[in-house]
Amino acid sequence: MLVNAGIILVKFYFSVSKKEQAKRFKERVHNPLKHYKLSPIDLRSQELWDKYTIAEYSMFMASHTEHAPWTVIHADKKKKARLNCIKYILKQLDYHDRVEKKTEDGQRNALFGRQDDRHVRQQRRPAARKG
Repeated sequence: MLVNAGIILVKFYFSVSKKEQAKRFKERVHNPLKHYKLSPIDLRSQELWDKYTIAEYSMFMASHTEHAPWTVIHADKKKKARLNCIKYILKQLDYHDRVEKKTEDGQRNALFGRQDDRHVRQQRRPAARKG
């Protein structure tokens, strides 16, 4: 297993709401520069949202482990999602000249402010499997 070999494995799932996904698809239909991002499967995905949600949960159940948990990034706002992903990775690593800051309550919290934590969370619904 990769994590047993000392490799840090971080799994991200960028979660977009159904409403935001529909908005993005609509933009892709009407913007010729974004047509390439749209496929017939994408258009059908809104109809299959509930089935995809069940498949998503099944995927988490099958692959969420103690050593390699899923981290869900709320991605309705693309830039914020990407920044939170980078912050999460940096928070996991110990490196030279790491900058830490104190939160309002005086707790040391490397690279994350309290408000950022609501956009990045460990996926905890499924019980973590060992190994």
